[in-house]
Amino acid sequence: MIATVLPARRLALTGACALALLGGAIATATPAAAADPFTACKSGGFVNYTDPLTGEPFANQGRCVSTLARGGAIVPVAPPVTLDMDVVAVNPYVASVTLTITGPDGDYPVTVTIRGHTTPYTVAVTGGTGSLTFPAPLGSPVVITVEGQTLTVTATPDGW
Repeated sequence: MIATVLPARRLALTGACALALLGGAIATATPAAAADPFTACKSGGFVNYTDPLTGEPFANQGRCVSTLARGGAIVPVAPPVTLDMDVVAVNPYVASVTLTITGPDGDYPVTVTIRGHTTPYTVAVTGGTGSLTFPAPLGSPVVITVEGQTLTVTATPDGW
């Protein structure tokens, strides 16, 4: 076997290389690739987030990415809340009103105003729907407010 002697400065090896040459096991840690923070804005995803300057969904991907690049936060667009009412006359004077709310799960504050008297309620929406049933005098205006939506109706003997 012929050995070549090299100057010491050329034999300076890092600890990992020396271990490898000596047959030692080496465990190296490679940092995981960071998730792309702009992924939410790409491929049309920008329409699912609210532009903090306008309060509306982003108009384009560039505006969404720019907001994130400046350290801004994007908020998912809330799915719409829909309201439906069913009225059943209990007798010639009173109707039973059922308000059905369809939307994201959660507790919804509801106000019902009849003849100037306002009553607050909380409707729990689970599985996408929730409901509230209350009596209303026939012929009286009923004002119902949920999530900024206001319904004003008057009960009549023939229905709403």
